Formats: sequence, structure tokens, C-alpha cells
Amino acid sequence: MNKKLWIVISVVIVAAVVVTALILLQPSAEDILVQAIETAQTIDDGHIVMAISMDSIERDGYGMIEVWARGDKEDHGAFRVEVLESSEEKAVGAIIVSDGETLWAYSPSENKVFVGTAEDAQAMIEESEFMTGEFMPGEFMPGGFGELHMHKDGEHKDHHKDGDHHDGEHKYEDHQEGESMEDHHEGGEHDEGEHMEEHHADGDSKDGHHSHPESAEEVVEMLKEFVTFKKSGREKMAGENAQLIIIEPIPEQMPSEYTAVGGLINLWVGRDSKLPLGIAYTGGSLGEFNVTVLELEINAGIDDALFTFDIPADAEIVTFADLEPQSLTIEEAGTAAEFELLTPGETPEGATLVDIVEVRGALVQRYTLPEGGSFTVAQGLIGETSEGFGNSTAESQTVDVRGTTGKLFESQTGDQVLLTWTEGDLFFSVAGNLSAEDALAIAESLE
Repeated sequence: MNKKLWIVISVVIVAAVVVTALILLQPSAEDILVQAIETAQTIDDGHIVMAISMDSIERDGYGMIEVWARGDKEDHGAFRVEVLESSEEKAVGAIIVSDGETLWAYSPSENKVFVGTAEDAQAMIEESEFMTGEFMPGEFMPGGFGELHMHKDGEHKDHHKDGDHHDGEHKYEDHQEGESMEDHHEGGEHDEGEHMEEHHADGDSKDGHHSHPESAEEVVEMLKEFVTFKKSGREKMAGENAQLIIIEPIPEQMPSEYTAVGGLINLWVGRDSKLPLGIAYTGGSLGEFNVTVLELEINAGIDDALFTFDIPADAEIVTFADLEPQSLTIEEAGTAAEFELLTPGETPEGATLVDIVEVRGALVQRYTLPEGGSFTVAQGLIGETSEGFGNSTAESQTVDVRGTTGKLFESQTGDQVLLTWTEGDLFFSVAGNLSAEDALAIAESLE
């Protein structure tokens, strides 16, 4: 064979080997995710500016926030969040700061500073959300309403041990000051693994539970049971090239409520930083949600002064404990309210009134049901105090209630509902483990 031909063939073979090697050396989508998880585990502190936008059926908006954070294995760590821009005018300039022990939340529009521990703040938020029938964005999925902040069987964390009801008399439980609401939960314990099993496609995991992953590779392998990863194009983000990874659920592996919503997640991972620089939910019935990193600094050190807050001299100071719902008797509720308190004349069989509480100026009656479920009836003056009562990102149906028009949000299983309506200057809501018929019957019986 001609010597020149041998040279040409050799060059072609070498080129093919080089090209093949380059292709094989390119990290897969799974490799990129493993690197991102491993890199995240090396972060001690960080400074980030990010843009957030949401466009859904019920709500849309945008914002830009700046965050400083420092991790600490010994405590909760420290952080500072400042709202730079927002479609909600009142949110602009808001600041939340924690030094790992004390948390400050400053609202310049109200000139108030809310102070307490992170645990106090979380307990106050969870308790208020349950009693106002509030369905938070991101928690709602059709068929669950975010479980109404209850367990699957309807039990709320503060379900009372004594649910008996005698001769029409309302039974109340006494709470000791400072006592955790979980101390009132019958049975107390809640297995973290149960939640994962409930959301498995066939209702059970293969061996009854999912073991805790010990490495980044195991995390990705576990996720591959439910979703697929696919590399796509690249984009410039936060001053570097970012690889787009499309994360798409495997329909037959996902619970029906998730497949009904649909959609997928786009994740951008920085080529140099090996950290997530953007994430977007798209293509589903819930709308669109985007987070994009604009600036990023990792392990550059942060001044301790950023993790404390100097309260403005003229600002009103409110503790998170002051915001916790206050239990009232029927007599106290009737006296405290600026309106006539209406109570249901008809409730599901075995329903027991266990508490009446004041939440942001509204009165909330709390009932338990014989099978462990519960529901609330809320009433208050329309205004700023009514914001957050009966919020939902779900689609509603219009219903006739008490001579006016209301909104009914119903889970796919039909055992959880939210009913809202207004009468004059008052708003009302009925929410919990009820059928639509029961919720409407309760509303119609108010007197």
C-alpha cells in the first residue's frame, strides 16, 4: 500500500480516537449534578444576589433579593436577607437577619421589627397558616392542598387527646405557657419515612423505606428512580457559562397528583463554580417559577456585623410570641370582636369544638372530627388583617353560599376543602377535612 495512504489512514485513526476520547470525557448530566452537590458541601459562607419571578393562575410577581449566609455545624448558622426590588411595594426594603440565635424581621413599610428565635417564628407561622386555612405557594398540589398543614389522616400537630363532647358543651384544652403544640399531639411521634412512602407511585417503597443517602452519587441515583436528567444548551449566568440540565419526572413513578400538575424543571449549573445558578419550573398547570443568580461569591468571608440588626429608634418592636394565636372562651371572643361572632348550627356528626383563637384580628373556631380529621371556621373584618386568610394557588369553583357568591377549592380526593366568601365588611372561611357538601352546610348554618 502507498506510504502516503498509510499516513492518511493513521491520521484519521488518531483523530477519531481523540474525538472519541473527548466525547467520553465530557461529564454527563448525572456527573454535573454530583459535582454540584459535592461543591455545595464545601461552602462555609456565601453572598448571592438573585432574581425571582412567578407567573401562575392565581398570582404573579417578581423580586430581587440579596443574601449573605454562613453555615455553622454547631447551631443554625447566620444569614441576612434584603429585598432590593419587588412587585409588592410593601416588601421593598424588608430585612431579615439572624445571628444563629436571635432573628429580626424589619418591615420598613410598617416601621415594625419582629424579634424572637427562629423556632418562635416557625411555630408562629405554622400555627397561623393552619388556623387561617392558608395554602402556601409551592406547597399546594392537586389532591392535597399541601395537606392543609396536617398529616394525611387529617390529624393536626395539636390534635387534642380528649375529643369527647358532652351534652352540647364545648370542651377546651388548657395549654401551659411555653409548651410546644406538639406536646398536645396524641401519639406524639411522626415517622419521617412515612411521608416519603405516601408519595411513592404505588403507595409503598420497594423495601418499605428509603435509606438515607451517604454520598452525592447516592442522592443522584435515588432521584433517578423518579426523574430523568438530560443535558441541553448553555447560557451565561453570573459571569460564567452554565450548563442546562432538564429534569423531567417519570410519569409512572410519580403520584397521580404530581402527574396531573405536569411540568419539568430546568436547572443551570455553573461550569466553573460547579454550583446551581438558575432553576425554573415550566410547562405545568401551576404556571411558571424562575430563580436566577445574578451575583455569586463563595467562601470569601463575611463581616460579622452583617449578622446583627440595629433596630431603628422609632420602630415598633413586636415579639413573635405576641403574634401567636390567643385562645379565647366563647364569652371572651364575643366581647373582644368588633363584630358579631357567628357559630355553626350544623356540623358533621361527632365534630367537637376544641378552641377559639384570635389570629390577626380574626376569630377562628377549631373543630376535631371522630376519625382524626379537623376543620376551622374563620371570621373577621375585611382589610389588611384578612390578608392570608383562605389564600390558595389552586383553581376554584364559584358557589352560592348564604345569599352571596363564594369560592370553593376542593382536593381531587374530595376530602379536603377551602370555602371563602364575604358578607358586607366581613370575610369568612371554612377549611379542613370536609366534603364540599359539609363545608357548604356549615356555612349555611352559621348564626
